[in-house]
Amino acid sequence: MEILAHTMTEIWTSILRQIESKLDAKELKTWFGPTRQLDLVSSSNGPVLTILVPSRVFADWIQSRHGEMLARESEAAGFPGLEITEWQGLFVPAKTPPPVVHALNRSVRDALDTAEVKAGLIKLSFEAGGTSPEQFADIVRADIARWEPIVKASGFTPEN
Repeated sequence: MEILAHTMTEIWTSILRQIESKLDAKELKTWFGPTRQLDLVSSSNGPVLTILVPSRVFADWIQSRHGEMLARESEAAGFPGLEITEWQGLFVPAKTPPPVVHALNRSVRDALDTAEVKAGLIKLSFEAGGTSPEQFADIVRADIARWEPIVKASGFTPEN
């Protein structure tokens, strides 16, 4: 897995070098400095390179302003797919009664919808959002399916 990680770093560094000539130094440092290559997986369209960004604000900004350029540079580097993803969520103990889960979800979503919380999250470069418990479960299941083979291939074992 170390070889794959090294290769992913080289790939992302190469893509960044290509876009470096297209952006001013401040924009490159501000928006692309905190990015990291995260994943390299196979898909039916070829290999997909996923980058990690600090928040949804970063993801949306990079995608809206530089998504096409990144797609071109990624494709030129042999990666026709590029994903920019991140999410946060709350978990409750297993077997928590569904009415409790839904009440907690509603309370959290209501809080995320307040001007004060939104303003605080924006200061941290986050964007408030929310899903239903069922939608969140789908996101978690999809990420487990995506990451499980990579984690197993790496030989990673959790520490107590």
